[in-house]
Amino acid sequence: MKLSVVLGLTLCLSVPLLCWGQSQKREMTLEEVESSFVKKNFLLIAGQFGVEEEKAQVIQAGLWINPEISINQNIYNQETRKHFDTGKNGQSQIQIMQGFSLTGRIQKAKDAARMNAKSAEEGFFDLMRNLKLELRSNYFNLHFKSQILSFYEESLVHLNKTLEIVEKNFNAGNITMMELMRIRGVVFQVEDDKKNLLLQVIEHQQNLSVMLGESGLLVGTVLSDALLNKELTADVKSIDESLKLAYDSRPDLRALDFSYRAEKFNLDLQRARAMPDLKLGAEYDRNSNYIRDYYGLLVSFDIPLFDRNQGNIKSAAAKMNSLKARSEHLKLEIEKEIRLAHSKVIENDKLYKRYKNRFADGISKLAPILNSNYQKKYISSLEFSDSFDSLRASVSQYLLLETDRFTSAENFNFSVGRELISFYPQSGK
Repeated sequence: MKLSVVLGLTLCLSVPLLCWGQSQKREMTLEEVESSFVKKNFLLIAGQFGVEEEKAQVIQAGLWINPEISINQNIYNQETRKHFDTGKNGQSQIQIMQGFSLTGRIQKAKDAARMNAKSAEEGFFDLMRNLKLELRSNYFNLHFKSQILSFYEESLVHLNKTLEIVEKNFNAGNITMMELMRIRGVVFQVEDDKKNLLLQVIEHQQNLSVMLGESGLLVGTVLSDALLNKELTADVKSIDESLKLAYDSRPDLRALDFSYRAEKFNLDLQRARAMPDLKLGAEYDRNSNYIRDYYGLLVSFDIPLFDRNQGNIKSAAAKMNSLKARSEHLKLEIEKEIRLAHSKVIENDKLYKRYKNRFADGISKLAPILNSNYQKKYISSLEFSDSFDSLRASVSQYLLLETDRFTSAENFNFSVGRELISFYPQSGK
């Protein structure tokens, strides 16, 4: 009963995927995927607008204070019995004021905004770095898990034929129920593994579809032999060299550095705001002063008696210290990431080199041989079951090792913040 349920579920999952893939599947190299990703990913597009938003604040911070104009006009003149009397007997007053910063506030605000814009730009590069890691991880997982899926599908062709023969022999009374159930168990395990793997493949496909900004797109992976056989560790630097590169290149660290500089300018700005701005202006008054036509000079400024911007100054200083502490913590995290990523890429590549020539050629050919040997009674059902379980595990682990090899290489690039390991061998990089 369980076997039929699994078979039915696998069929339900497989048929829509295959039908969908026939009309929309697109074979794409990693380079083509990344090119489309940079142009169409909605998070990157939103991030670019976020950078433009911060750059616009630099323009805003550098603008002068707008002048003020004030007009005082009487509504009704009782002597002339006129409304809004603007004649020589009416009363009118005009004031024009312009504010001036005596402590360089505008330049300090502009410098702070400029550093914030640079921080936002580095934040965008960090977003791209994280999304690129996710993109490549999905691409590599999709490629190698699809190969495991193909192995399961090919194996099931032979296994189902074997199961048909075993069931006929059981019905004829030639074998025991134990032997029949053991073979059914092998088929069930492969079907169940195939179903779980198919769900993972669908998930990777959906992730790539979202990241490429195309609903319903099915990406067909293409990895060249040159890339598959490339020695990925050839461009790996030592841990000390990698750390130096990371401190210079990591956009998240650079974003924190620019935020710290911005807050330093902001601290200067808040201190400058403790001093009042000066306002200068001119006034014309008719018929409301000691002479008919009065011209006056206006000077205005706040008296910093109670509010000397103490809170904002203290807040800016505290934020500077917070950003400095976060930067030091991030450096420790970067060192930890690089040490771990360095070990993973070296060890995965070492294990792959050790076994690639031992497994790659013959491992996928063993499934039909095992089926044939069992049908010819060269091996027992127990030996067949154990051998096929071992084969299935070896194929999966070997192909997952290749996945780990590529994803650990990209994780090393991610931790350093530079493309030290290139996945485009054809370009000569």
